[in-house]
Amino acid sequence: MEGPIESKIERILLDDLGVSPDLVHAGYLFSGAELDSFDRIRLVELLQERFEIQIDWSAVIPENFDSISAMVQLIRTIRMNRVDT
Repeated sequence: MEGPIESKIERILLDDLGVSPDLVHAGYLFSGAELDSFDRIRLVELLQERFEIQIDWSAVIPENFDSISAMVQLIRTIRMNRVDT
């Protein structure tokens, strides 16, 4: 079952970055050749913007971005650890 976070990430990949639908769920978006360097930076920017989070550059590693489920986990972790002021 796909939730709202997963759907939103999928839309970013398909609509904003133009990733092929066949590759969206392949599981190696960052470590493979699906996204070039500029697309990777744009993906981080879009996730920050759309989910109103701040992703530390030390977290921008393939393990956190290779799949939609990895990105969901990263977003949930950031939200859980966020300290609102």
